[in-house]
Formats: sequence, structure tokens, C-alpha cells
Amino acid sequence: MSTKVLFGVMLVICGGVFVAVNACAAQATQSGNPGLIEPHVIDISIFERNKTRTEAEIVADLGNDAAIVRSACVQELGRRDAVNRKDAVAELLTDGVEFVRLRAALVLVEMGDDRGLPVLRKTVAAEGAPILHRMDAAIGLCKLGHDDGVAFAKQHLSSSNSLVRKEAVEVVSRSKDATAGYAALAGTAMDTNQSVRWGSVKRLGEMGSPRAVELLVAFSTDQDAVIRSAVARALVKTGMCDAVPVLLGMLSDASRSVAVDASAALTDLTGHAEFDTPVSAYHAAAQGTLRDGWLAWWEQNKTNYPAGHKVTEPSEPTQ
Repeated sequence: MSTKVLFGVMLVICGGVFVAVNACAAQATQSGNPGLIEPHVIDISIFERNKTRTEAEIVADLGNDAAIVRSACVQELGRRDAVNRKDAVAELLTDGVEFVRLRAALVLVEMGDDRGLPVLRKTVAAEGAPILHRMDAAIGLCKLGHDDGVAFAKQHLSSSNSLVRKEAVEVVSRSKDATAGYAALAGTAMDTNQSVRWGSVKRLGEMGSPRAVELLVAFSTDQDAVIRSAVARALVKTGMCDAVPVLLGMLSDASRSVAVDASAALTDLTGHAEFDTPVSAYHAAAQGTLRDGWLAWWEQNKTNYPAGHKVTEPSEPTQ
């Protein structure tokens, strides 16, 4: 099949990359909201090819006649964190195509540069712009310390479109109103869409606070093992002592793969490792041995992990 595919979708700017999502078109049609998406002819090979090109070649293509090529090149510079090319990226803030301007502004945000602020504000305020473009602009604004797009995002927390819900929750969670942010994240624990729940778990890990750990507990019993494993990784990222007891509880998970992930997370968080049972042993007896070993370690060491504190930098794994 040719890599040149006609998608009835917009380019969704998500987590620093463009993603072509067919589901977006279907959901927009069902919700009667064609403003959610834009049709584009996307040559997927552009993104892959850029990974092998030199930085100079990519910069030269920022002036390419095709908007999708220009945006892909900006994306690649962002992926490489090529901060020495910020000025070249900033030149596209006046590009004639809206999604190229937005891509440039968002990449600059990740590079610690606020020159895209006017573009982000204009995008959020543009009622005719695709909803997901406005959401991405709102996220960028929050990262720069501005809540311009939060009110807009709150209007879409209950959207019938899962992509919109996911980004709306992220916007609110990044706002200056921490209470509203945690409430928005907590509200997704029972969301029917796995991607929405996964996004909230990831965000809670980034927030790294006792309250974040409390909310992750609700997700640790999610019906989906993929989400529960994501919780284990997010708990490590919080860096909180409060995460250790939660991970210990996950060692008894019905999915042995989740239990093994929880054990690995405990090692990453504390620097201690239970070597008696290899992580490749997924049988029930091994899971029990792994759990018992960790619980014995915890009884001897729990005073070193007071609630409400960050875990000190772990040493090399020890038995």
C-alpha cells in the first residue's frame, strides 16, 4: 500500500507529535461537529524520512512549498530539541497556513521560548479554528503560565469526543487552579475510553504530589491491565514516598504482568531489587515469592519512606 493516504482527519498535535487519527473523523461526524477536523493528504513517509536527514537539510526544507513538509520539519527539530534552531522555527510563526504556525509555536514552547504566545492566544480565541487546534494552543499557553484557554477547555470536559475530552482534561490540569485540575483528572477514572484514562494517569505522574498519588490509587484498580501497568510507571514518576505502599499492593494484581511491572517500579523508585525471582517468571508461585520478598523488605525499611515526602535519589539496585 502506498504511504500516501487520504485521511478525512485533521493533524492532531498531541504530546509533541502530529497523529493522523481516523477515529477523529468518525466521532466528529457522529457528534455533528465538522469543526473538529480538517481533511489533509498526508505522506506519512515524510515524518520517517526526516529522522534520517541532517539538521541542515531539515532547516532548508522549512521553506518548502508544501505546508505538511514545513510542519513535519518543525516537528523533527522539536523532537531533536534543536534549540540552536529556534530562530528558524520562529520564522514560521508568520506562515500562511494556520497549523504550521501553531506547530511552530508549540515547538518553541517545548524549547523554552515564548515567541509563539500571540499565535497560541489567537488560535485559542478563534471560534472557527478546529477544536483540537484550540486545545493544543491552550496546553501550550498553560505551559507558559497563561490560563487563556482554560475556560474554553472546561466547556468540553464532557465532550462526546474522547480526543477532545482527553485534551480538555490536560488543559485544566495544567491551569493555575490546582483544585479544578485534580477534580478534572479524578473525573476520568470511570471514563469509558482507555486513551482518556491513560492520559490522566500519565499527567498525574507528571504532577508528582501526594494528591496525585491518592488519585492514582483509583486508577490502580482499573479493569484494563494496560492502565494498571501505566499506573505503576506513573507512581515512579511522582517520586513520592506515598507511592511505595500503593505499588506493594499492586504486587497482588490479578495480572501477573502488572505485578511484575509493579516490582520493577518499586526498584526504580527505591533502588532495591528482589533478585530471588526473575522478572520473566510470570507464574503464580513466582508472583507470591516476589510479593513476600518486597513485603519483608518494607517491614524493615518503611520508616525511611515518610508519607508526604519525596524519595531520595535511589542508589544502585541492591538485593
